[in-house]
Amino acid sequence: MAAYNWIKIKDHCPSCHKEEMILCQTHVASSYDGVAEERFHDQTFALGEKMSWFTEDDPRYESWKVDGGPKLNLKDAEIHECCYSDCLACKAELFVVIEFRDLVPV
Repeated sequence: MAAYNWIKIKDHCPSCHKEEMILCQTHVASSYDGVAEERFHDQTFALGEKMSWFTEDDPRYESWKVDGGPKLNLKDAEIHECCYSDCLACKAELFVVIEFRDLVPV
C-alpha cells in the first residue's frame, strides 16, 4: 500500500453543484519515511500550503515527485496528479487534477 496525503479544496462540486469542501488523495510528497517523529503520510494540506517534506539539501528531496505522475523529467519543479476525491457534502466520488509546484498544490 502506498503512502498518501490529503489536499482540501473549496470549490463547486460537479455532482451537487454546491460550493463545498472536496478532499483529494495525493501520492505527491507522500512517504512512510519522515524526519524525527513526523512521517510524510496521512497529513492534510490546503491549496497554496507547502507540504511537509525533506529539506532541499537532503538527497531524498527530489523524490517528492516520484509517485505523482509522469516521470519524464524529475528536475521539473511542477507535476500534475489526477487524485481520487470526494465531495464532503454529497459524498460524490470525483477525480481532481492538481498541479504541484515546488511542494505546493496550486
